[in-house]
Amino acid sequence: MSLKHLHSFLPFTTLLKLIVGLAIGIQIVVISYNHFNGYYVIDGYLHFFTRLLFGSFLSLLSGFLISYPDLFIIHYMNRIAPWGKNLIKRISVELGFTVFIAAIIAVLFTLLVHFIHKYEDGIAGVLISLYCDQCFCGSRI
Repeated sequence: MSLKHLHSFLPFTTLLKLIVGLAIGIQIVVISYNHFNGYYVIDGYLHFFTRLLFGSFLSLLSGFLISYPDLFIIHYMNRIAPWGKNLIKRISVELGFTVFIAAIIAVLFTLLVHFIHKYEDGIAGVLISLYCDQCFCGSRI
């Protein structure tokens, strides 16, 4: 199956607008959260826009790396399990593959960012962040 066929039900410009919007939106939330919680304090507007540009670029790349395999899975599931039939099978397969693909891409991009700029807590602390927020004790496990 070609990319042209995939873009017949989701045009590239629509996909691009969606991923760019999500990338910028998510980066604004992450940068703001990290700044206001003291994890990574922003020094000024230039620093904010630099982080926004860099983070949005990486998010855009990862968005495409997640989107295309997902579109292939959707196309495949449209053939073998249309929405009117095998609904449980379709939802479980699509959800499982989507989460699996997103997890792999997230780990790879986290490793890439660590390679570019080392995390202060170390890569293990970033990949496996176990905070006891659910226990309301605020301590780190």
